[in-house]
Amino acid sequence: MSCEIGVGLTTFPDVLSAKSTISKLLLGNLISCAQIDTEIESHYIWKGKMQVTPEVRVTMKFDIRQANNIEKKLLKLHPYETPQWVYWVVRGSKSYTDWIKNPN
Repeated sequence: MSCEIGVGLTTFPDVLSAKSTISKLLLGNLISCAQIDTEIESHYIWKGKMQVTPEVRVTMKFDIRQANNIEKKLLKLHPYETPQWVYWVVRGSKSYTDWIKNPN
């Protein structure tokens, strides 16, 4: 049997800002888990100019009912003017999704 949880992605300019935000989201019981992927390179257009920026990617797992609360907090904490926040609903094993929904 499987259950649904949320998985979300965002990026940060560096590991320090990613860790700071992750800690606040964990302590606020908004997410249950996060992984930091380092050394990615983002290519995008920002304010009419092509950009190539080194970043770190953060993947977060959470109770899907927290998605809007995570977005609000992330927008307050994030160093970017327009941070990436994309998420989707996924299915996982009952034991894992039960932990995501109640990590304490």
